[in-house]
Amino acid sequence: MPKRKTKVPPAPVCRATEPTRILFWSQCVGAPTTHRGKKLSELTGLPVLRPSIRSSAIGLASECYRKYLYRYRLGLESKYYDSALTIGKVYHSIRALLRKGKSESDALHIAAHLLGEWQQRTLDATDKFGMTSWGQDSSQVIEKGNKDWQIARAMALWAHHRNPIREDEYEILGIEKLIEIYYQTIRTPIRIRVDLLLRNRETGELWIYDEKTCSDPPMQIMAGLKFALQPKLYRLAVEAWLQNDPSAPEGKLTGVCHDLIQKLTIRQKQKESLEEYIDRVSQEYDSNLAACTAPGGNLKELKYVRSTIRYNAALVDEEMLLQLRQADRMAYTTPSLSQYPRAVNPLITCVQHKKLCPYMALCESNPARWKEEIIPLYYKVRSRDIADEEDQNEWDRSIPA
Repeated sequence: MPKRKTKVPPAPVCRATEPTRILFWSQCVGAPTTHRGKKLSELTGLPVLRPSIRSSAIGLASECYRKYLYRYRLGLESKYYDSALTIGKVYHSIRALLRKGKSESDALHIAAHLLGEWQQRTLDATDKFGMTSWGQDSSQVIEKGNKDWQIARAMALWAHHRNPIREDEYEILGIEKLIEIYYQTIRTPIRIRVDLLLRNRETGELWIYDEKTCSDPPMQIMAGLKFALQPKLYRLAVEAWLQNDPSAPEGKLTGVCHDLIQKLTIRQKQKESLEEYIDRVSQEYDSNLAACTAPGGNLKELKYVRSTIRYNAALVDEEMLLQLRQADRMAYTTPSLSQYPRAVNPLITCVQHKKLCPYMALCESNPARWKEEIIPLYYKVRSRDIADEEDQNEWDRSIPA
């Protein structure tokens, strides 16, 4: 007797109803109907920027597109005090002043003057209760700034004395050299700033010298720099400048030298003079260097590293070209919340180094409130696109020649 065929029920099809689709769309764009159909420039009252291509912008976009939108397309910077940023800015400023021929006393005097101006701006934004307009205790902010300035100047002076550029071997061709180029069909300019451009007096080789301050051990940072976009952008921009600018120096670009120093946590004591504090910082770095380089020492715990990367690969590989094209599209895409979504994993991007994302106030609020309430209270506005190293935050001052 033939077996009876059993009918297999069709697989269930998940069909979203109209209310579900409306709810999903509302969640994507932020829900409020008050800003529906309005351009982002109307909601913020800000001009839309087209940022140049730089490694920090591409890195921020890979982390979170929404952060890129706020920072580089709308030009918004948080007013909250950033300790790591301050130390890095002061450190670079003092080292650049010393390389331009300023004495140590002059360099420290200029840095102290910048500190005083920043303190005055903080006090100007303080109400009668001692709170800044963005909700921080001004006395704590100023105290933190003073301590960060002290550690930054001690780090800069130690690095200047411990590992100076040997001018009998290397000729300094440029300090804080800003270069802007266009590459093939990429509409957006590539803009970089080189800390130092050196030429070996014996071989004629050209080297890019890049200084960095970091919170993590420098050896960990070095492991990632081999594959980072920044050294590649340095090479592309400097090569184009050498080939097309008649005033550019002669020589072949060989590679990049990274000078990395880890920030210390030791602070100046109340009755301790500047010289005593610098000596204590120097002893900390020197003892670390001796312990890590001794037989059996752990090089991964070094707090100061100088390392080189020689350029051997193609000038622009497929990966780099893809990154340039993506950055170009991001600079020309019409800004909207749907075009620049938040990161997939907010647990990582919204909380970093035990701190909330500085743009959380924008993500948590109705865009209709941005123009009148949120932006004036929590953010500073950049009206034009400028290079990373020129974005000096509270320390935004040109270094004297």
